[in-house]
This record gives sequence, C-alpha cells and structure tokens, in this order.
Amino acid sequence: MKRVYFIAIFLLIFNFSLFSQSKATNKTNNKNTKTTTNPNQIMTAADFFQKVSDKYASITQYEADVKISANKTEMEGVVSFKKPSMLRMDFSVPEKQVILYNGTELLIYIPKSSAVLRQDTTTDDEQNVATVATPQGLSLMNRYYSIQYENGPQSEPIDPDNPKSKKVKKLVLTRKNNSESFRTMNIAIDPKELLILKITAVTTNDEEFILSFDNYAINADIPDTRFLYDIPPDANEYNNFLYAE
Repeated sequence: MKRVYFIAIFLLIFNFSLFSQSKATNKTNNKNTKTTTNPNQIMTAADFFQKVSDKYASITQYEADVKISANKTEMEGVVSFKKPSMLRMDFSVPEKQVILYNGTELLIYIPKSSAVLRQDTTTDDEQNVATVATPQGLSLMNRYYSIQYENGPQSEPIDPDNPKSKKVKKLVLTRKNNSESFRTMNIAIDPKELLILKITAVTTNDEEFILSFDNYAINADIPDTRFLYDIPPDANEYNNFLYAE
C-alpha cells in the first residue's frame, strides 16, 4: 500500500512540476531560436508541450478534484498545491484520509487504522522521496522523456469509448533510458485551458496508475496554514514508513 501512496504523490506533484520550467531557460531558448509563423503549419508535440509549460509556469497554486486508480485501489479527493512544493490531499474515498507534503516531511493519516505515517525528506539518501517528489527534481523530467502525440495533433475524446466526452489533446511521454521510474506516461490536456485532465503512467513493473483531474481553481488564495495538520490524539505514529519492512 505504501508504494501506492508514494507513486500517487509522485504523480500529483508531477502534474504541476513537469511543466514548470524556469523563465530564464525559456528566455534563453527564445534568444537562440528564430521562429517563423506559418498559419498552415501543424503544431508539433514538443511545441504544444512548451505551451503547456508556459501555462504551468504562470501558476503559483491550485486546487482540483482528483481521482486515483492504482493496483485495484480507488481514491478520490481534493488536492491543493502551492509553490514551491507544498501539497495536501483530503480524501472522500477513503473518507477523512489525508496526505500532506510540506516540502520537508510527508505525512499520511489513515483513519481506518488510526495511524499516521511520517517520512522525513531532508536527508541526502539518494532513494529518499525528496529526490523525486519535489518540483525542483521533477521539473527536469522532460529532458529524459521523448514527447509525441498519441494519435496526432487533433483534439479527440478523452474517453475513446465515448465520442461525446470532453475533447482533449493527448501526448505520450516515453523514457529515453532505463533509469526512469515510468516507462510511459500518457497525458490528456485541455487544448483551451492547457490544463492536465488525466495522467496514465506505467511503471517498469507494468503497474498502471491513473490520475484524473477536474474543477481546477487556478491561483486560488491558499494560505500556508492549509498545509498544517493537527494529528488526532488517538492516532499511532510510524516514522520513516517508506523504509520499514
């Protein structure tokens, strides 16, 4: 179960940080690249990816409804994210469960077990969650995945079995080397709002993780206190749970 939590958190932060590239990098690229506008030219997957990147670079915080499907586990809730690396998810399924990441510590409250799982992420251990579950680390991921359209540059239904479902553009990210955690990531993006609506990620062990997003509130005024959590007094605490047997 802890692996499900870890990868779910990884993907939640990935939703923001994969596309959050530095403005300095974008300015440098713009200086070194001359572009010619052609109204008949089809936008490449890389160019569309860059448009989404520019959109996410302007976002400092957001809230959204999210559904997670992983290893026959179904979860639903509301996710709150604030730069640089604060994340909170309040679940309705499982009810009252909470995931909180404040940039230095990961905390998961499981009411069914009356347990709080805590993980410090400030050590230098290369296997620590902090090496991947931060915008600073994940913002580099696009260097290690090739980007293509799934079926072409046209918009298509997000649900291929429902032609009337919302139209999106679909990208496929394929790892360039064997060291990456996910072999492929399929991303469905709203072509007008340039927001991620669905991520389907497949690990090297053929595990599939699906995250679906809806009802975004972009740059909502989220106070820092949102990322504080009062642990229930009757909860049992377990430290460094990611490394426990």
